[in-house]
Amino acid sequence: MIIMEAFKKHLEDQQLSYSTIKTHLRQFELFKDIDIHDQDKLLELVKQQETLSKQKTLASTISKYLNFVEKPLEKIRSYLADLNTELAVQHRKRSQEQVKNVGISVADLKKYIETLFNEKKWREYVILYCFVYLNCRNQDLIAEVVDAYHEMSDDKNYFVISKKKDSCTFYRNVYKTSNTYNRKINKIVNKKFLKAITQIPYVLKANDNMDRVIKKITSPLGSNITESLITKLVLSEKQSMIDVERVSKNRGTSISTLHASYNGNTE
Repeated sequence: MIIMEAFKKHLEDQQLSYSTIKTHLRQFELFKDIDIHDQDKLLELVKQQETLSKQKTLASTISKYLNFVEKPLEKIRSYLADLNTELAVQHRKRSQEQVKNVGISVADLKKYIETLFNEKKWREYVILYCFVYLNCRNQDLIAEVVDAYHEMSDDKNYFVISKKKDSCTFYRNVYKTSNTYNRKINKIVNKKFLKAITQIPYVLKANDNMDRVIKKITSPLGSNITESLITKLVLSEKQSMIDVERVSKNRGTSISTLHASYNGNTE
């Protein structure tokens, strides 16, 4: 127990999310009785896990723990690097399969975002920007735009404009997996985004027919272009697990869920 508490404190000091720390502590139970000097035995345990995603999760925890106790970890890290490469290839292939007949690319989406800005369609610009660059869901964008932190409450989402109007901070308190990942925060400094967000008092409202709103915005690109499809397009072009993990963090969705859910048509 003392060792686990020390490891927990080490993870907390790295400012990892509650859910990530919980996962590492759960994985620690799998190898706590193995001689940590024997990387071959640790690797054998990793390879026994039934999927590459589960192997990665366990290898990541072992790597963090060996680093914490200052023990050799080069074999674990090498295998983890190989896993990341293979998983990135799998994610990209699965996502590409899902979007192969869509007829648009992320480049098309980004070009259209610029068109929306030039046409001064501020709300539409903000929504699509958040889908492409922040990997949001529809409900995440039920958000007010304010210029003071004291106007915020814990049961709503906000875009807070800085006093100098040179940045905007997106606070997501209410979203699909908020009970697991807690509040999410994104700081945005893109000048065009700042121009657009300061022109509107809110992004979406709870009583909006969101599917209809989104499809209307994306209709020039084709029919049935949803936020879920946009995420699949984004994932289809990611070249490394670092990129995939960034989408995972932004969206509040585990890597394994991304891997499974985006092999189908629903999330």
